[in-house]
Amino acid sequence: MKKVLLVIVVLFTNFCFGQVLSEDFESVTAPALPNGWTSSTQATNGYTGYYTGNETEANLAGYWPVTANGSASFAMTNDDVQNEILCDELLISPTIDFTGLSNVQLSFIAYHDGLYGSGDATVEVSIDGGTNWAVIGTLSPAASWESYVLSLSSFDNESAVLIGFRWNDGGDCAGVDNRGTGLDIDD
Repeated sequence: MKKVLLVIVVLFTNFCFGQVLSEDFESVTAPALPNGWTSSTQATNGYTGYYTGNETEANLAGYWPVTANGSASFAMTNDDVQNEILCDELLISPTIDFTGLSNVQLSFIAYHDGLYGSGDATVEVSIDGGTNWAVIGTLSPAASWESYVLSLSSFDNESAVLIGFRWNDGGDCAGVDNRGTGLDIDD
């Protein structure tokens, strides 16, 4: 009886599985972000924040050799190329409706090497249009692309969910700059 019950649970789980949002950042011409995706930055030199590109573009200044991940494009914020105070960079998803959904998970890969004093990288959620953000995960520095799966179950049934990927260069946003590398997000 236990074997039959397990099969039914697995089949029911697979039947109910579905994607709410999928993005590989390859549907646009670099440096554009896909429709609905936005970014914010504290830069004052014309830099507009996160943009799309590949590992060659990430290393244009010669100090951020991002490893290939098999993708033609990903989203990045890049202090190395911008040479600007990037103390609070935020990549923001389109608004996602979780009405009627439970146990939603976020799956993605990230490249966050933490070199040259780079600061924190976090994943955050807002349910009030981006006024307030709750940290749901911190990305640990690594020398390669890392896979992450984070639970969004705290936001079950919310109708206007924003997911944000925040990074800072280790500076303090008060004029003290630190020349960090950046953060890449994909899939």
